[in-house]
Amino acid sequence: MSSTYNHVRNKRGEDERGMEMFIREEVEHQRRQEAAGYRSPTWRVLRALKFLLSTTQLLGESAVTAPPFCPSADSGTVRFWGKEQGPTVFLWDGLGEEGREECERVIQTRKDWVVWSRARPTEGDCTPRGFEYVGKLSAMKTLNEARRSKGILKQKK
Repeated sequence: MSSTYNHVRNKRGEDERGMEMFIREEVEHQRRQEAAGYRSPTWRVLRALKFLLSTTQLLGESAVTAPPFCPSADSGTVRFWGKEQGPTVFLWDGLGEEGREECERVIQTRKDWVVWSRARPTEGDCTPRGFEYVGKLSAMKTLNEARRSKGILKQKK
């Protein structure tokens, strides 16, 4: 058995039959996403975001690609493990419509989040995405505050 399977099984606490069906669905979901051009960010990127922002939730991955170092992981519609609380990384391109609506709601009401997305999904497309309505300044302010608290960015004098 793979380490991913064992990790997900231990976090979810499901029996073998339930896990087999769950993993099969998640693998198929990941295949559909990748066929549509989605690529998961590397674990190195996700670790850096976790370090900079002290995130505890990851939303937008499948259970087979969600990293085990995240205390909580979710596809946007299905919780894989952990609790729905704390600073959150939203992987915009991996979220479905329901997950994107949740992301938009959260970023309007909380300050402990970051949205990770491709610069532009298709060349020449200038249509603002849902999370962009909230404003880039808010995200940059949050990121700079996190960097300052970690000693990476110096205070302006």
